[in-house]
Amino acid sequence: MPYVIGGVRSLGTKRGMLAPRDVSLNQYGNLTKGKLASLKGKPGVFIGAVTTRSGKVVNGVWQRKGAAKAGKRARSGSKPQGGALKLLIQFEDTTPVKKHFDFFGHANAYLKANAASEFDAALKRAFATAR
Repeated sequence: MPYVIGGVRSLGTKRGMLAPRDVSLNQYGNLTKGKLASLKGKPGVFIGAVTTRSGKVVNGVWQRKGAAKAGKRARSGSKPQGGALKLLIQFEDTTPVKKHFDFFGHANAYLKANAASEFDAALKRAFATAR
């Protein structure tokens, strides 16, 4: 309904909305079907909460910029590599709807253009079949 009258999207049973920040999208501006799963499998990418310097906690999918390349493994017992973090996908509560479909405007325009002629045709059919 927010696409008709405006407002924010409903979360329904979801825990949060996915808001892409620095990740490739498909031609419609959405995440592809397996994008989240493919990101989870990459080294140096994790899902969780990070506290920024300003003290704000940001939940999302993060990538360590200095992470090891695929195929290289760290020694057992070694600490994970540090480095700057890049936010790929942020988890948000709700987001406002950007595009609105003017349902009522289109319906009124259609009725103004076609209602009179359709009513006349139906009335003629009714009189033609009346006994």
